Amino acid sequence: MFFDNHYWFLANKCAPSFTLMEHIGLKVKLARISKGLSQLDLAQKIGKTRSLVSHVEQTGRVSLNTLIEMSKALGIPTEELGVVGEKDGLSRSEYVINSLTQKLNEMEVELKLEREKYELLHRLYESQLEVIGLLKEKGGSSRHSSAEG
Repeated sequence: MFFDNHYWFLANKCAPSFTLMEHIGLKVKLARISKGLSQLDLAQKIGKTRSLVSHVEQTGRVSLNTLIEMSKALGIPTEELGVVGEKDGLSRSEYVINSLTQKLNEMEVELKLEREKYELLHRLYESQLEVIGLLKEKGGSSRHSSAEG
């Protein structure tokens, strides 16, 4: 493994609070540090800018091709950065399709929850209109009885 135990623990045990993208950025940073490279060193090895390396480490946002270049420059398998490779039985396009399908499923669940919230709020609104109507009716009838008396 390319990380010593401490770095590996940080990357794999502490990262669940991060999103997947931040997790990849953290792994890139820890791999770079463990190899004794600066951001500029890594950038030069992959033909990119230091600011791009910094951006990847901070946000985890990176193209698959750049991440593969980084893993090669760091001398580590892409799988250790969280990227599924052909050896896992998935092509890159299958991996992307699976990721997008998972995201779509998550969004469908969110949409269902939002629809349920909307329905509840709509029912609350309708019941409040009914209460207002009853109060107006009661207020009108009590004014009527006091005017007659």
